[in-house]
Amino acid sequence: MTRREAAFAAMLIAAALALGAAPARSEGILLLYDWTSYYPPDLLARFEAEHDIDVIVDHYESNEALLEEVRLGGRYDVIVPTDYMARIMIDEGLLRELDAPDLPNFRHVKAPFDRPWFDPERRYTAPYLWGTGGFLYDSRQVEGGRLNESWGEFFRPRPELNGKVTALNYQRDLYTAAAFYLDVDPCTEDVGEAQEILDLLLEQKPKLAWYASYSSAPDPYPPAVDQVNRGEIALFQYWDGGGRRFRRDVPTAVFVIPEEGSLFSQDSYAIPRQAPNPENARTFINFMMDPKNAAEASAFTGYTNAIAGSEAFLAGSLAEDQARVITPELLERLRFVEQCPDRAIEMRERVWTRLWPRTVK
Repeated sequence: MTRREAAFAAMLIAAALALGAAPARSEGILLLYDWTSYYPPDLLARFEAEHDIDVIVDHYESNEALLEEVRLGGRYDVIVPTDYMARIMIDEGLLRELDAPDLPNFRHVKAPFDRPWFDPERRYTAPYLWGTGGFLYDSRQVEGGRLNESWGEFFRPRPELNGKVTALNYQRDLYTAAAFYLDVDPCTEDVGEAQEILDLLLEQKPKLAWYASYSSAPDPYPPAVDQVNRGEIALFQYWDGGGRRFRRDVPTAVFVIPEEGSLFSQDSYAIPRQAPNPENARTFINFMMDPKNAAEASAFTGYTNAIAGSEAFLAGSLAEDQARVITPELLERLRFVEQCPDRAIEMRERVWTRLWPRTVK
């Protein structure tokens, strides 16, 4: 099914809802709401053929946009929230019970992904991919070809890189990275520490080319590749999976997991409370926990999956280093950040507001 056909089908459903009619509940439909470029088209096509279920895909560009859509009653069957957002949705009663351990392929799930902090019994979610933040730079544009493995290279760039750096336009990612660099708790409730983070971000702001929203384009990689190859951008905040994909087209790109720490996050499947096709959702989630299918998703996205046995299908792919090359030293740099207290979130939002106006692309 093409994007145009998917959009048309989604409009039909929306129109039915607007007229007060019950939406079609065909046994052969799955409404998937997820991140951009997060599933191999061939894998979705195979699922459709094997299960006689048509997959209609729509995209969001932030966890907050996803939350708003689900709160408004968006009728999707499968969503893919990040760990902290899954916890919020569970607490607000927005998700159906999934009971993932009852699905046949859950037996492949590795520890600790079988009992994550945000859903210890996997009652509402099932694992998809995990990753970490960091920054990517083009070694051709760096004197000596190498930067230190520190957030300092990103927040306080070298003079020759001023104006050639981009930061993520995602509040949690950027604020947390600044906190790690300053050795501050990302969930701090201390006004003085929040001010330190704000001061750092304001110091960095004039040295940036723009704040980047990579999830807003159908495929964000080609424009970023062109910008680097033209020398417009030399260093940018990114995620490890995207970094692996990026290096496929720019071999001189280097991804850094900074020594001060990096945000470790998990994306999981969930079924919204108002899902029209929950059994199709369970079928899809079980399909994606098959080792071969999980490996195909990792190879396409560059992100690491949580499925034992998938390693056998990763040889030669750009995801190979996920299981074999990440050293214990690098693993120690990964940091879980659970859902922050309300006061900490309020201070983070105030800091974010103080960064306006800012150029976003």
